[in-house]
Amino acid sequence: MHQTYRVLRQLGFRQLIFVALEVLDDEHKIDLW
Repeated sequence: MHQTYRVLRQLGFRQLIFVALEVLDDEHKIDLW
């Protein structure tokens, strides 16, 4: 159970970073255009 929690937390953290990078990328696209 503890292991699963750690994996889920890592996946969630990675997903958060991925979403944040995508949002930043979108903002830059808006700035460029």
